[in-house]
Amino acid sequence: MRMPKLREMTAEQKAVYLYAPNDAHVLVSGPPGTGKTVIAALRAAELKKRGVPVALGMYSRVLVKYAAGAPGDDSEALVRTVFEWFREWWNAAELPPHPAGGPICVELPFKDKDAVKAAGAKWHEHQWRPWQQRTGTWVVDYDVWAKAPESFSGWRLWQSAPCVPEAEDQIDWEAVYDHVMEHEEDLSDASLSVGTLLIDEGQDFAPWFYKLLGLLAVVGASRPTVTYPLKCFVLADENQQLTEYNSTLNEIQTGLKIGPKNRFPPLLDNFRNTYEIAEVARAFFDDVGALPRLPTRRGERPLYTEGIPSSDCVQQILTWIVNHPGKNVGVLVFKEQKRDALQKALSKAVGGIEGRMVSVQSYSWETRKVNRVENLVFDVPDVISVLNMRSCKGLEFDAVFIVDLHDAQIGLYGASRFRMQMFVAVSRAREWVQLLETQKDQSTAAFYAELPSSDILPRETWKKALPPARTVRQIPAVPVQERKAALEDWETWARAFAKKRGCANEDLRPKGCFWLYAPAADSAELTKRGFQYSARRQGWWRT
Repeated sequence: MRMPKLREMTAEQKAVYLYAPNDAHVLVSGPPGTGKTVIAALRAAELKKRGVPVALGMYSRVLVKYAAGAPGDDSEALVRTVFEWFREWWNAAELPPHPAGGPICVELPFKDKDAVKAAGAKWHEHQWRPWQQRTGTWVVDYDVWAKAPESFSGWRLWQSAPCVPEAEDQIDWEAVYDHVMEHEEDLSDASLSVGTLLIDEGQDFAPWFYKLLGLLAVVGASRPTVTYPLKCFVLADENQQLTEYNSTLNEIQTGLKIGPKNRFPPLLDNFRNTYEIAEVARAFFDDVGALPRLPTRRGERPLYTEGIPSSDCVQQILTWIVNHPGKNVGVLVFKEQKRDALQKALSKAVGGIEGRMVSVQSYSWETRKVNRVENLVFDVPDVISVLNMRSCKGLEFDAVFIVDLHDAQIGLYGASRFRMQMFVAVSRAREWVQLLETQKDQSTAAFYAELPSSDILPRETWKKALPPARTVRQIPAVPVQERKAALEDWETWARAFAKKRGCANEDLRPKGCFWLYAPAADSAELTKRGFQYSARRQGWWRT
């Protein structure tokens, strides 16, 4: 993640970073590219320097990996998913078991095995032992424990929080809230002295989550013996909701009881996108939250390409990164199968790029044991990241390719969710966006009706370019004086070109070549003047 210096921050950003209170809950909103994650990372590092317990919580593991390393060398200790933070708190709180929670594990020395067995516990060879990060532990059913809780009072009990019945990967925050409320007196001072929790992409958490945090903050503040009662610093954008369990800004404010003076005006300056990319993102705006201001930096118009075969999708992505050395690319999809297929195809294809070490990385929850989140790298040249929509939030790339919009399943999830997904996906890009659709004649498809107008997002139907026919013709010899004049012309032009573009040039003749270190994207101007591109040296040469 690219961190700005203080002098580079806008007045809106400085107002939040420098003057937001440390002794109250704070809510900051802002669309993509306005620097919310940067402010959260800088704020977390500053609080840690002051000795305040602090954690920077993210929604996804990919965003945690992206943000880790931003504040300082030891920043990984600050950044984690909100779910990891909560599990650590839940285990430390040592509340009585919940009837809808996970298995109740019993921590005990080996000598007590007969006693715990007599109390009704059973040995589970494959059950995870949370206190030693290994399998194999004694487990007691809730009904058995509830009949005689005093039988287990001599041992520590471990239980995961209750989950939503229809979605076992989602915590039932309402049930947790009720359980904490019922057993408030059982909470230790240590479990309430948690310091500051900064929450990025705060809209992705349910309203009851914020009610729970508000409850913990009130209970902690009511005890004089609690040194650092919970304070929350939430950064959110209502138009970036990608999950079913979301909160509006008003629900966050209500849950934490944030006063009006601590709900800051939205950050609106877009630092990431070009004007053209921002226009396309704005066209997907779902009339929720705030729109960022259009940036002044100009670039190429994004493009919608229809009817392109899957193999040519791969080639299109490769061509862009070959022609733009030192850049990174995000490839975003709606389906896991598509992510897997593109990862394999691109991994195979990059081996054919001469003179460059282009790598392909990927992540999804389904393949987390193979595509490990710990191995991801960001803001590194010549890297292609293949991700699904849920993993891309908060990230940024030089170029973004969104593949197969027909996979969005608008009929199942609705057009509003598709617009929000596209708003998030398009706004990941700094320089280039291309929408690649492998199916033809999609003008009647549901997603097509949601696309921006063609003056903002030009359309093209894919036609594979054929190599030009080779012609041979006799070229008369050029007189010596004309050859010398031509030589002086291209050299004069090259030096002027280098000065205008601010790129280096190097004259190694007569033993070598004249080198012009311009981007590969300048091929149209340079090839017609006799220059050839070297991927190894990332420059153009001519003798």
